[in-house]
Amino acid sequence: MHEVYRCLLPGGLVRGWINPRGLREFLGRDTDGVRPVSIEILRSFATAGLEAIRFAGFRREIEAGGIITETVIGLDPAVLPREVARALRSTPEPSLYLPSPLPEGTVVVSSFRTEPEACLAWLLLVCANDPRGPLRQLEFWLDEIEDRSGIDPGRDLAGSLGDRGWFLLLGGDTTETVRAVAILEARDPLRAEETLLALRGWMIEHVRGRTLGGIRPRIRDEAMNGWTLRGVSIRTPFAELSGPAFLATDEHLVIGTDRTALEAGLRLLETREAWNPISADMPGSAIEHIRIDGPATARWLESFVIMDGPAHGHRLASAVIRLLAVTTGITADIWTEEDAVSLRGRIEFSG
Repeated sequence: MHEVYRCLLPGGLVRGWINPRGLREFLGRDTDGVRPVSIEILRSFATAGLEAIRFAGFRREIEAGGIITETVIGLDPAVLPREVARALRSTPEPSLYLPSPLPEGTVVVSSFRTEPEACLAWLLLVCANDPRGPLRQLEFWLDEIEDRSGIDPGRDLAGSLGDRGWFLLLGGDTTETVRAVAILEARDPLRAEETLLALRGWMIEHVRGRTLGGIRPRIRDEAMNGWTLRGVSIRTPFAELSGPAFLATDEHLVIGTDRTALEAGLRLLETREAWNPISADMPGSAIEHIRIDGPATARWLESFVIMDGPAHGHRLASAVIRLLAVTTGITADIWTEEDAVSLRGRIEFSG
């Protein structure tokens, strides 16, 4: 507790702390496999992260029409992979930039540092800490890809990607449609493309084998704006769906949920010289900046939230949606300190 209060700024309307060990035990409870795979993956990440956390505290304050939340998470260097510990202790360069102007319908935008070596090391830690989880065979799969293609996905991606990346969640033609695109700086775009092509080939064979041909992914490559779009379509007994796609430019790797998402990413790159640096008052060790359009997120959630189950679940979901609908801006900044990660979020309201 003393560490929590020492790291947090004084004051605050609300101050509190989280017991990492208790939360980890709660998330680790067996549910007899009833959780979806996506939830299981999130649970695996959470439990692995909680094992490396020594303490976590937060404070909340009301300031000038908004709510400020500050969080400090103390980490245990003895548990962290050395690549992660090195990334936390380093002073990142160069500065983060925010894409401008943002595409119409942008729901979420994030500017972040890629840190590919640290990300891979973290993934492997997740696997080691959750031997029954959905990612338990990740290390075996990476070795299999290297044996088949001669490409080491972790090493080759780490060596080919640059320092910065951007992620955008985009609203579609209707509130039910949402697309995502990631733009990553690339030191060696050709090497990055070859690595992803090896991953795509392995994944197609893996899915066909696991589903006994019930799901048949197939390669769909085509020209787009002078580049080669590398895509996948997914054929089932009932329909053929467009799958994720990527392309490599001279300086970037663009990955999207579909062709439309990639087009949005390429249009954004055309304005790269006009992108604005993140506010100078952010710490020099900032690793991510996030902006969320509250009303757009509320409309999207309203379309996807299924109002069945307990009545208290309805009330909670409705309250969150109503709160988001009246916000004018939601931002979060994340930065590193020695053996710690800090987060500062701000929610602004209309009127």
